[in-house]
Amino acid sequence: MTTNPPKLSQAEQTQTDKTAIPFKKIIVPLAIFAACLLVPYFWNFHGAWGNQGDFGAFGDFFGGILNPILGFATVTLLIWSLNIQLNELSLSRKELSLSRKELALTRQELAETKEETALSRRAMEAQVEHLQKEAKLNEITRLINDLKIKINVQLSAKFVPHAFRLDSHIQNIHEDFSTFASIINDPIEHSYFRIWYIRKAQREIQVDNFGQTMPNPNAKGWCELERLVTCFCRLIIKYDEISPSDEFNSVYIYEAYNYLAPLCETLRSEQLIKTMKDLNFEFIAIPKPRLDF
Repeated sequence: MTTNPPKLSQAEQTQTDKTAIPFKKIIVPLAIFAACLLVPYFWNFHGAWGNQGDFGAFGDFFGGILNPILGFATVTLLIWSLNIQLNELSLSRKELSLSRKELALTRQELAETKEETALSRRAMEAQVEHLQKEAKLNEITRLINDLKIKINVQLSAKFVPHAFRLDSHIQNIHEDFSTFASIINDPIEHSYFRIWYIRKAQREIQVDNFGQTMPNPNAKGWCELERLVTCFCRLIIKYDEISPSDEFNSVYIYEAYNYLAPLCETLRSEQLIKTMKDLNFEFIAIPKPRLDF
């Protein structure tokens, strides 16, 4: 915004023009008036220059008339000079007042501009922050969807039947447990001995009655499933920290819980139990049932 300086009024402009009268316009009339004084002299003294007495009389005559006139002119010039100085001082004060007003307006404009700039900067920063959050959420959502596909593929993978040692008995995993999902989703009370073995066999190396190692051919699959579910839950926790929507967050959190809870009950690894607590869910271990076979 550009501020134009206020203009002087017409009366002030006229007064300024009057005070700017050249000095010669006063001196010339005074000189003509002084020259006119010579006319009575030559008229009274018959047009002659006369003797010294005549000059003395002329001096007295000229001084008696001219001195009051010059005194009056001096006073007039003094008043005129003072008037000019007063007018200049008044104009200077007005210009100073106008300059102060312009300075005040300029400061106000600068303050308003600064405030507008600050508001624009905050709005831009908020927009940039929002875009950054949206970009992070979109990337996390993409990774979550990719992990869901991988988890479902791993759950659908074939579970290899095998023998295992339970106390002093050698047991077999039957064909009815065809996938990892069938192990996880099987009721605990009917398949707890198998789940207990899966937990133990993944951490320990079992040996049969003849000293032969009894490896778990599915241990690698369980480790991969544990890793995928843990990463999935970590992404859900990160999404919950960034996203302001509680509705979406709750859906994702319970989806993570549906993957995590049965796997945590099956494997009971420290990492899975810690992830369960990070999701604000309490892990309650089902006690080992009595095995009668």
